[in-house]
Amino acid sequence: MIEQKYKDLELIRLTLSGDESAFGQIIDAYKARIFNLVYRMVNNYQEAEDILQETFVKVYTRTV
Repeated sequence: MIEQKYKDLELIRLTLSGDESAFGQIIDAYKARIFNLVYRMVNNYQEAEDILQETFVKVYTRTV
């Protein structure tokens, strides 16, 4: 768990320095968990996908 935390911090640091592939790795690591949480909240597959995408767009545009 601690190792993952440091890997995530490094990916965040790389993303902040403009490395788009690092942000892609963050997305790959967390999209399933976030999607499942959102889907349980809205109970609609398409809406959950839209919210997931909006979430990552907001995160990205606020970090770079």
